[in-house]
Parts: sequence; C-alpha cells; structure tokens
Amino acid sequence: MEILEKNRESHFLPKDTILEDRYVIGEVSGEGNFGITYTGWDKLLESRVAIKEFFPVSRVSRRTEEGNLNVFVFQEEDYEEILAKYLEEAKRLSKLNQVEGIVSIRDFFYANNTAYIVMEYIEGTSVKEYVKTHGPMTENEIKEMLKPVLDALEQVHDIGIIHRDISPDNIMITENHKVVLVDFGSARKVDLPEDKSMTVMIKRGYSSPELYRSHGNQGPWTDVYAVCATIYYMLTGNVPDEAIDRILEDETPSLTGMKEVKASPAFKKAVMKGISVNYKERYTDVIQLERDLYATSRNRNRKSLVAAGILLLGILSGVAVFMWNPAKGENLENVTKTERETTVAEPTETPPLRYQMISCVGKTKTEILNQLKGIDDNSLQIVWKQAYSNKVKKGNVISQSIPESTYYEVGERQILTLTVSKGKKRIVVPQLVGMNYVKAKKLLKDKKLKYRILWREENGTDGIVLAQSRKRGAKCSPGTRITLTVRRQKKELPKTQSDSGKQNQYDGIIS
Repeated sequence: MEILEKNRESHFLPKDTILEDRYVIGEVSGEGNFGITYTGWDKLLESRVAIKEFFPVSRVSRRTEEGNLNVFVFQEEDYEEILAKYLEEAKRLSKLNQVEGIVSIRDFFYANNTAYIVMEYIEGTSVKEYVKTHGPMTENEIKEMLKPVLDALEQVHDIGIIHRDISPDNIMITENHKVVLVDFGSARKVDLPEDKSMTVMIKRGYSSPELYRSHGNQGPWTDVYAVCATIYYMLTGNVPDEAIDRILEDETPSLTGMKEVKASPAFKKAVMKGISVNYKERYTDVIQLERDLYATSRNRNRKSLVAAGILLLGILSGVAVFMWNPAKGENLENVTKTERETTVAEPTETPPLRYQMISCVGKTKTEILNQLKGIDDNSLQIVWKQAYSNKVKKGNVISQSIPESTYYEVGERQILTLTVSKGKKRIVVPQLVGMNYVKAKKLLKDKKLKYRILWREENGTDGIVLAQSRKRGAKCSPGTRITLTVRRQKKELPKTQSDSGKQNQYDGIIS
C-alpha cells in the first residue's frame, strides 16, 4: 500500500520547491484530470497563495523522485496550443479582478514544460459541510447566500466563460462571512480543437446531461443546472439523481411535493425547471433564473449586491472550464472584434454526408452518448427503453433498433431505440402469513415463485399459513422456492401408537 501511494504521488512537485525564485510549493490541496493545486508561499509579498499547475494526466507524466521537475509529454498533439490557451484564459479571467470579492489571479507563467497560475488563497467552510452541520436551509437563507454568486456568474458568462463544476463543495463561506465560488479548473477557448482525451470530470448529481457528451451543447444553461442542483441539496440535504440516469428514468423527487421543504411553491418550481434534463426546458441564462428565484424582490438594486458576490476564479481542483461562445445571439462588450472572429471561426473541414452506426450492445449510456454521431445536429434521436436481463449488467444496453455499421444520412432524422438492462428481475415477496395455503400457492405461482409446504399439527383453523421462509417485502429472483408452514388440525392418535409419533410435527411435504 505504501509503495502504491508513493507511486501515485511521485508526479507531485516536492515540498519547498521554488518557482520563479518567488513562490514556495507547500502541500497538495487538490488534484483532478487537468491539474494539481498546491498551497504555497509568496516570498515577495509574504502571504499564502494557491498555485495551480497544468497537469493533464491523459497527456503528461513525471517522476520527481528521479530529480526531474519537468513534465514528460507522451501525447504531443496540440499540447503546445492547449498550454498557450491555458495561460490565455488565465489572463482573460484576471480581467475580473476589479470586481470586489472575486479572488484575484496574481500571476501566471511557464515553467517545467508546463504552466502555473498563482491565486489569492481562500480559506473557509464549504456549503456542503455547512448543510451537513446545520441541516437543510430555508428559501430566504439560500437567497441571501447565493445572490452574490449569481450576480457574479452573470459577469463570468458575459466574457464567454462557463464554470461547469458548480456544486456545494465548490461554494465556500469565508471567515468574514463572504460567499466564494471556487474551482474554475483548466480553461479552453471554444475554437480549440476537440481533445477527446481531456474528458470533463463529472460530478454526480450536479453535472448536466450535456457534460456527459463529448460534443454536448453547453452554455450558461449548463451552469444553471448545477446551480439549481446545488439549491436542491441546500433545501433537502439530498443530492439529485445523476443526470445521465434521469434521462432514462427520472426518479428524483420533485420539490413541489415536499411539504417539509421550507420554500414557496414558486421558488420550488423555479429550481425544478433549472434541473430539467433537456437544456431547452431550462433557463437559458442566470438572469432568467434569478428573475424567478427572486420574484418577490425584483426591484432590488443588483449592482449594490454584486460587491458582496464572491466568485473564486481559481483553478483549484482540476475540473475543466469551457469557453462558451456567446457571439451566437449575445453581444460581448469586453471582447475585441479580433477575439470574437477567432472565437466563432468556422471549421474548414467539409461536414460528413452520413454517419455510421456504432455497436451499442454491452455499453453504458455515457459511453454511447460520447461515441454516437448525429445527436447534436438532430440526425439521430435516441429513445430509451428498459428491460430485465439475466445476462447483461444493469445500466448496459441489451439491444439496438438500428444495426451496427448501418449508415444514416445527415439531417434525415433517424430514431434509435436502445433497450437498457434493469438487471436481473427481482420479485417482491407478498404477505402470506394468515392466508389460506391454497390462495398462497396460487399467488406464488402467479409471481413465478416456487413453493413447498410443511404441515404443522396444532389446534386452530385448518390450512392457514403460519410462517413463510422469506419475509414480506424481500426481493428474490424468479423461480425462488418459498417454504410455507401450514396448520393442520391435530389428529387423535390410537392408544397403541408410540409416544414418539406424537412428537412428529411434519407428516408430509408437497412441492
């Protein structure tokens, strides 16, 4: 175990490593798919800082025990471009430093064949821990706490960035009672070539359905989903079901039916709209969401509250930030014409005329959505169905309506029906005790269960089930045998019969 742990940490920068003759590396505070976050010390300003190192695990490696701090790039395609975009986005985010309460990006630079971003150090308690300690929150408490975050998110979206990792453990409450949204992760511009090896880190319950797809249609509505999923947790203390599961069968309890939740019907309705699995049914931006959440206080001066809004534009946990392209219908006042033209540059490749169907059998929903082509341009529509299977693992596809390798035309909408395994069929054992055994046998047969009967001689009503081998409500597979103990009137034994015969409780088994 110690060897495995040592190997896992061998790519971390050693403690007390000095970068740029100024920043001293401390402990590792977080690691994700895209980078490593360290606590650090700024020797010049004599203050604590957070240092984020770009370290995409799907592309690079490092063995620091060999004395080499440089990263080794084993997936070189587009690495230099991605690295440049990383620091370019740090510069872009630093433009928000003038907003009071937003954590400032102090520095960014190249070193060790990678890049680093130095940020103000934030310390506090997460909303997740706060709810665990104090219990579910009321509507008014949530409004007061999240208003600054929502206002700050508007500004972030205005410069073309979406967070993609909002959750209760990424919203911090500082010692000064300010609210800080953290973990913006590694940023990419929308015109960056698709990098399938750099998969978004999914946070179950808070990641929207489009994040599960490599070409999912993402935008401010993606953050709306995460914000509302976070509010759902704050109201109930429970995490919504994973989005990819909700597409197939949505079993997440609606807030509108929870009388114990301390919120108005309008507030509950707004939250549930925000976590719609279909992004077209959600609010398109934070402004619309905020309008309905704060319907009773629309006349508040939003600008006076922005100063209290805290938004940590850190890249602390290594979760990807995605550049949303607001040029489609949005006006970016702070983006130059050159930047906008770069952002919306049209692809030079000739679009395909047709797609080829993949094999879906045996794969999970996430795998299929990442591999299927034609979903986003409406060439293909998926209809999900469920069925029990003794052979296919729960959550994996049993069958597909369009055979593998079949071609389907671009723009000509095809319907693909995928049947997903619900796992082995489980039958709920009914209440049998107190029932006549004839009726009990029929009920078990109807449920595809087997039975056997043990007779017990005792006084009382004849043929009544006294006990069952599996309790009511237990789940079992079809064909499972249930033993029923049934009463039979005690018979008078001839005086010549031995006493041993009187002790026999069971004189027959019927199967």
